[in-house]
Amino acid sequence: MTTDQAERPSPGLTRATPVPRPPRDSPRQRRRRWALGSTATVLAAAALAYPLLTGQPAIAVKWPYPSGVPSVPCESYIATNADFHDIVYGFDYQTDDAGRPVHAVNASPLRYVGSSFDRTGCSGTVGRFTGELDGTPVGGPNPSESWDGGHLVGAAVQGVDTRYNMVPQLRKTLNRRPGVWFQFETLARTCLQDGATIPPDGYDITVNYPPANAPGTTQNSVFPESFTVHLRIDHAGTQTVLDKTIPWYPDDSEKAALYAAYNKTSEDAKCTYRYEPKN
Repeated sequence: MTTDQAERPSPGLTRATPVPRPPRDSPRQRRRRWALGSTATVLAAAALAYPLLTGQPAIAVKWPYPSGVPSVPCESYIATNADFHDIVYGFDYQTDDAGRPVHAVNASPLRYVGSSFDRTGCSGTVGRFTGELDGTPVGGPNPSESWDGGHLVGAAVQGVDTRYNMVPQLRKTLNRRPGVWFQFETLARTCLQDGATIPPDGYDITVNYPPANAPGTTQNSVFPESFTVHLRIDHAGTQTVLDKTIPWYPDDSEKAALYAAYNKTSEDAKCTYRYEPKN
């Protein structure tokens, strides 16, 4: 065990078995639900399909969101065991029995929308949840580090700035450069910019929370313990899959392993992404 591993603090978040996903529709059932929707759904689906058919840029994520994007309050807990179907930007989201975001998956091919997108202010609110509810010191394990509201689906690939798509994440360790979650999102974004396709169900995120009886946490902590990610990239005649678990606070060896996996995925998929650590 390294010194970093031995001294790494933890607010009662043991490496528990990931929480099973709530049952969800099959891809065929989701496509059928989309096809049988209301007039508003059909119009939104047409707007979604237009860029794919014409080669025009994808729909930018702009606030206020269109009516096809489910609206929820930016609160600690939202509707329990709920499905949120974003028919404008093409994602399905789920909450667990405590009303916490637990799953996000793309229901349509993923597309890059660039760096211009709108924020709603929810990310700042979600970034303050952990210290308020769990008693975790502001800055978490590292006193110099702050919290963000991190997107499960990055805004640059049409993830909305809404509670069912956001959870607390450590700012430098995960959510911002050079954090391991930031690099995961950058891998997907770069491959899309290179002309790759991420097909339906190819961007699949499951949020794992600590056990209800974990010491130092509340009954239903809003603080994720880890993220189970599945990424499929179709590019240049290849199909490349990345399946990893990203801890809430990875140590140096875990970070190195994740960065290496991202680089290998990019190389296999013939993308231009590369992570080069700074000396």
